[in-house]
Amino acid sequence: MLKHLAYTLFIVLLLISCEKAKFEGDFERVKGDYDWMYSGEGSSAIYSGMSPEKYGIRITDNSKLIFFKNGKEERRFRILEVKWWHDNQILLRLKTKSGEPNIAYLSEDNVFKIFLLPFRHEEGYFKKKQ
Repeated sequence: MLKHLAYTLFIVLLLISCEKAKFEGDFERVKGDYDWMYSGEGSSAIYSGMSPEKYGIRITDNSKLIFFKNGKEERRFRILEVKWWHDNQILLRLKTKSGEPNIAYLSEDNVFKIFLLPFRHEEGYFKKKQ
């Protein structure tokens, strides 16, 4: 009986931990590489040309968002959900291995707005590579 309960619990945990988004139909355009353009707004904005660091993100086929600094992987998020949002934006609900949540929005012109990347105090804007 205890063995059966342990097996059932293992299966439930496995199913929960495998939660990820599927990129089908219009959501296919989400996948790819993106370069950092700027962070913040107005006079506090930081533009890519003002920083010696190069930042980027990659959206993979297996529902991962990978954040790069100078070509090296810095952070990895699992994409839990992809759905339509206001003004034809695509919303991604993200989570790190440690459980840290984040949200990203992709606009019609293929610019991602991601909170806390690359800087913890501002949202970052990333443009899809051509």
